[in-house]
Amino acid sequence: MGKYINPPNRIETEGRPLPSIYDATFNYYERQLRLGEGLFALGDRGSFCFCVLIPDEEEFLEFFRQYESGRLLKLDFFAGTEELVKIALAD
Repeated sequence: MGKYINPPNRIETEGRPLPSIYDATFNYYERQLRLGEGLFALGDRGSFCFCVLIPDEEEFLEFFRQYESGRLLKLDFFAGTEELVKIALAD
């Protein structure tokens, strides 16, 4: 089960947007992270938005498949601060 932060748009002000490349891999995004940062996905389901910590390739693929299947309208990736990672893991 994912680890989320609320409000989801917090990542837009406290995180760092990562370049979106349609066929990018988890490793591509992981290499963009600086020491202490975590990978987050900001998604839009139409009825609500969410921001989830992406700790591994399995979680990355789960959300990417949802995007490819049309269950997500938008999926953007961010580098979240160490503080945001701690918040997500605390829930």
